[in-house]
Amino acid sequence: YVRNYDAELGLSELDDFELNRVQLGADKRLHVRMAQVHDGLRVFGSDIVVHTDGSHFLGLNGTVVKYLGQLDTIPSLSADEALAIGQASYARKIREPRLPLVYSREATELVIFPTNSGARVVWHVVFFTELQAGVQPGLWNYFVDARTGDIVDQFNGIHTLSQASGPGGNPK
Repeated sequence: YVRNYDAELGLSELDDFELNRVQLGADKRLHVRMAQVHDGLRVFGSDIVVHTDGSHFLGLNGTVVKYLGQLDTIPSLSADEALAIGQASYARKIREPRLPLVYSREATELVIFPTNSGARVVWHVVFFTELQAGVQPGLWNYFVDARTGDIVDQFNGIHTLSQASGPGGNPK
């Protein structure tokens, strides 16, 4: 279904979609969720849903990134170098490190990251930290440009409240 709309969606022969999930809705229709892939790399944040009754295409909605055909997807930095850049950025949050910092759940993935000025190939670096050296716990996500080593974006994936109440609790 989706390949019939390549021209309208601004997609090239290097674009494809990975199946994420198929759900049968309350409306007895199939809803197929897919992620955009370009030249073998996942496009961060892209997601489409195709709606069908099993034999007829009923529509699609979601987000795709257009015109990626000329994007060079070969990284200059290794995954380990990108991880080191992300962790060094985190370490700068600590004013006086006295003990070695501890990281866990480390992961890297080469992805395409859309920005206002065009898409970039980045390493999506993820690592977890407990409360240490006065910095709150975090599931840190860094997007490190795979050619320059610049940090394109970052966020803490642990959602926190500024005010909460109740018994118990922990630093998270």
